[in-house]
Amino acid sequence: MSGTKTTYTQDSQTPSSSFSRRPPDKQDMHPDPLKTQELYAQMEDILESLTQNNFQQLMKNVNDLRINTEARLRGAVDCIYDRAIRDPSNTVVYANMCRSLMTLKVPTFHKPGVTVNFRKLLLHRVRAAFENIGEEHEILPQKKMNAIAKEDSQIPRDELDEAKIERHRQSLGNIRLMCELYKLKMVTESIMHDSIVRLLKINSEDSLEGLCILLTYTGKDLDLEKAKPRMDQYYRQIEKIVKNGTTSPRIIGRLQDLLDLRKNMSDTKTTYTQDSQTPSASFSRRPPEKQDMDLDPLKTQELYAQIEDILESLTQNNFRQLMKNVNDLPINTEARLRGTVDCIYDRAIRDPSKTVVYANMCRILMTLKVPTIDKPGVTVNFRKLFLNRVETAFENIGEDHEILPHKEMNAIAKEDSQIPRDELDEAKIERHRQSLGNIRLMCELYKLKMLTECIMHDSIVRLLKRNSEDSLEGLCILLTYSGKDLDLEKAKPRMDHYYSQIAEIVKNGTTSPRIIGRLQDLLDLRKKRVHVPIKTCQQRIQEREEELQKQRQEVESIKSLSQAIVEDSEGFFTKLIETRCSEVRELIQAKELEMVSEAQGLIKTLEQELDELRRAETEGTDLLHLNDKPHFLQDLPSITEAFKEVRTYASEMQQQFEDSSKLQIMEFTESVNESLEPYTISDLLTSRQAVEERDLEDFLDLETIETEGMYEQMDDILYRLTPKNFHQLMKVVSAFHIDTEDKVKGIIDLIYKSAIETPTSAELYAMACHHQQLMGLKVPGMSVNFRKLLLNRCQRGFEQDNSKILREMQKKMEASIEEEECNLLREELEETKAKARRELIGNITFVCQLFKLKMISESIIHSCIGKLLKDADDDSLEALCTLFFIIGKDLEYDKNQAIMDEHYRQIQLINNRGETSHRIGYMLTDVIDSRGLYL
Repeated sequence: MSGTKTTYTQDSQTPSSSFSRRPPDKQDMHPDPLKTQELYAQMEDILESLTQNNFQQLMKNVNDLRINTEARLRGAVDCIYDRAIRDPSNTVVYANMCRSLMTLKVPTFHKPGVTVNFRKLLLHRVRAAFENIGEEHEILPQKKMNAIAKEDSQIPRDELDEAKIERHRQSLGNIRLMCELYKLKMVTESIMHDSIVRLLKINSEDSLEGLCILLTYTGKDLDLEKAKPRMDQYYRQIEKIVKNGTTSPRIIGRLQDLLDLRKNMSDTKTTYTQDSQTPSASFSRRPPEKQDMDLDPLKTQELYAQIEDILESLTQNNFRQLMKNVNDLPINTEARLRGTVDCIYDRAIRDPSKTVVYANMCRILMTLKVPTIDKPGVTVNFRKLFLNRVETAFENIGEDHEILPHKEMNAIAKEDSQIPRDELDEAKIERHRQSLGNIRLMCELYKLKMLTECIMHDSIVRLLKRNSEDSLEGLCILLTYSGKDLDLEKAKPRMDHYYSQIAEIVKNGTTSPRIIGRLQDLLDLRKKRVHVPIKTCQQRIQEREEELQKQRQEVESIKSLSQAIVEDSEGFFTKLIETRCSEVRELIQAKELEMVSEAQGLIKTLEQELDELRRAETEGTDLLHLNDKPHFLQDLPSITEAFKEVRTYASEMQQQFEDSSKLQIMEFTESVNESLEPYTISDLLTSRQAVEERDLEDFLDLETIETEGMYEQMDDILYRLTPKNFHQLMKVVSAFHIDTEDKVKGIIDLIYKSAIETPTSAELYAMACHHQQLMGLKVPGMSVNFRKLLLNRCQRGFEQDNSKILREMQKKMEASIEEEECNLLREELEETKAKARRELIGNITFVCQLFKLKMISESIIHSCIGKLLKDADDDSLEALCTLFFIIGKDLEYDKNQAIMDEHYRQIQLINNRGETSHRIGYMLTDVIDSRGLYL
């Protein structure tokens, strides 16, 4: 695990992290810190309740969380990592959680188009913590450290010791997490070997203890045939450390355990015998009796096979379901019950990692009982048979019973024996392993109240009395797993007596260094438990009362605050209602006045019309009632004379109109003749041609308008393009009238511009180019196809050189005298540089997506890599890293190996020179590390 250290830290929105050292960056800030804190709280709740049983359900809840920014992703990594090293007992569950989230990725703010994933951040965090093992970093602030060195320091030295212990615990938890990640293929084998080399090289007590944990959990997986020379070398160095005794006895004991464990893995051969009706039982010495005989041996064997299948697949997740299947099995005879006990017991001692599950299974079956054949009316239950089996195995610990048949033992003693002595050694090793598994099972049964406290104390006494290496190792296991539960106030004198005997054994050194180291661990473990202050009932009552008083005060303050808010709200809403009421009242009054005024005007108008009608009616009535009608007509002029005058006037008017018309026609004819005299026939044709040209220009303007409308519509489609509406919008594109090469180039320019401006959608724009509607576009008279024009556009963007413009802007800025103008020119220069960098990154991202769709050949990609390596400035190297992050895996295959090796060699040389910025250096390191994952 070598290379550049990558350290991350947590900003104000992420939880605290003991290993984070990076100052908060601008890109890590989130616009909504409240929602971010709420997300972290939800994550902590999930981690608190996460188990194997509810793993699937809670992972669905995790997937529903809005982890959509780099800051939130870093916070989630910190939450899971801190929980994993604080709670090593659940490391497997947290590692599986990391495996489910490893592909989660979010965009980065400072690198458009580049994403960062969960796996990368987690491995950087693990690596940073691993590299601190064995180093003497100061944990407390420097002022405190200086104060501790002085005689008058008021800061207790224990504070430093506690910090060192906490750091040591976190280091071991980190290595434990590495082991589980390696098992899930999240950490490579080469990283594990590098870690072992580093731990051996440091050769401190902390590093050697970490080495013990690493090889204990992953040694078997690493010790393969191809890695055997390396593993042999590691274990030879461990043997040398043990032989020289250069570290503490505790560590020497743990290293000796490692050596014995490897020897057992390589030498042990399991020997079991198969009974005709019941599965093997290596500790069962009871001969088959009459009542054990089953009337249907075939069905009994089938039942045992079903139990074995259930035990093989039994886990915490499927425990309830499989236990239902066990309850459905016909375990209805004593023989079958004994066989079931043997199956579960043998499985429990063969697989100590699942002892808890098998103990819970025994807890469920403890009340299962069946009738006995030899004693009618008497039953035998599962618990009794199982505890008898455990007791029988426990009594054999430390005793020199012969495992092989007596005749074979005698043959071994003779010189002409044909039976190798190794067979006896293997049987003893197997017996020792089963004895330790038996004690481990006893501890879990005690926790489930299937074994009494009295039995556990008797077991400790017997193990101390035998005082053999096997019995003392069993004692270590028993007190490690159940010592805390046994070390109660009432049993304190007995436990003190046990530990005093253990201390005496350690002091006398009457056993092997390995066992002495484990016994010393026991003493240290109890010392830590005893030093934890135990609060008295009175102290707890006082704390609860203070907490209750505090909660009551908070409730009162909340009530007061709520009442004040209610009063303020009532006043506000009352004032608001009054204001609105007055406004509404004024509107109603204004409307009322308007309507009344309008109605009054209408009434007045109607009254006037009514008066006129009444007056007209009165006048008509008076006219009808005139008695002197002839006199009335005589007063009128003569009608005949009046018509004559009208006819005369009309005749005069007609004559005047005719004369005027003739005069106007003559004047118009003369003007037309004068206007036509200078023109010939050719002039008339020229005028006609000019009119036609004007009409053509008007037509071309109309076509330009249609083209511009198509471009606007295409730009809108690219803006709204998503994976969901992709096919629907591409149907709209198929309806475009693209009939010239200029229109094709215009469409390509729009797509390229969109891909450069929004690299996160480059994949969609590449898919649009690859779509049949554009790839299969055929335009009459076009010399090249759509793909060629697109590649030419990408090439122009890639080869665009802004250095000349930047130099001119730099000279102009340097020549500027006024400070304000210089600042403006500097900002303009920086903006131009940033724009050029964005365009280059966007161009590379788009080209990579086109390469994935087979629209760009591999030779073009290699030429791009060559140019970027040749330029070797920060912008080019960032673009190079972007290219490898997106398609580096696609370029790795056997035929291409030599070219890729050369590329990576040049990247390594650039990185080793250290001439780039730290950010680019980290990116180049990530590129090199990522290749190891591909291979």
